[in-house]
Amino acid sequence: MHVLPHRRHRQPGRRHVRLRIGGAAAGRAVEGRRGGDRNRRGERSRARRAHLRRRHGDPPAVQLRGGVVVLHRPHGGAGDPCPSVPAPMTVDFQTSLYFHPEGEGVLIGMSDRAEGPGYATHVNWEFLEKMFEQAARRAPALAGAGIKTAWAGLYESTPDHQAILGPVPEVEGFWCAAGFSGHGFMQAPAAALLLAQLLLDHDSEVDISPFAFTRFAKGSLVHERNVI
Repeated sequence: MHVLPHRRHRQPGRRHVRLRIGGAAAGRAVEGRRGGDRNRRGERSRARRAHLRRRHGDPPAVQLRGGVVVLHRPHGGAGDPCPSVPAPMTVDFQTSLYFHPEGEGVLIGMSDRAEGPGYATHVNWEFLEKMFEQAARRAPALAGAGIKTAWAGLYESTPDHQAILGPVPEVEGFWCAAGFSGHGFMQAPAAALLLAQLLLDHDSEVDISPFAFTRFAKGSLVHERNVI
């Protein structure tokens, strides 16, 4: 679980920034090339600049389902317990399988590359059987382990599996930081700093233009090589 210190929520106020938390945006109210955010209650905010941070369903980001299970050695089962797998976070990029120690068991996960975009979040047991086969092939110590718990969730993915950073030309003052999928919390501090530099100084210490929203229309994609 990731924890964001509560005091971080107070810092934007010192910078004259207003945060709206605990609610979802329902859309964008646009007049010409300017606009403001509109929430589900119909309330509208007006600002010279608005910032979109990760929201499911914002094109060109789509949702892809992935399966995750936590394995354990059943009571009375033969062989060593799962925690004996002497490996940190391990990824098989050929199949997208990954696993790492999780409490007294091992967590494994894999994405179904044959499944198209959608909002399905139920566990696909037929697919998990394929995942178990790959896990046993890559880490034989996992063969015969029992399932402690299982779940499926959505990955937010763009056509090149990279984030979208920067302004959206169609709406003046609208800036975007989305499409990170599971890496958003890790990359958020750097992404926020670079966007702030662009907003305030019109320049950033790292060039983020390859991640511009316009890259999709131009066909200038930056394909992520290691997708899980």
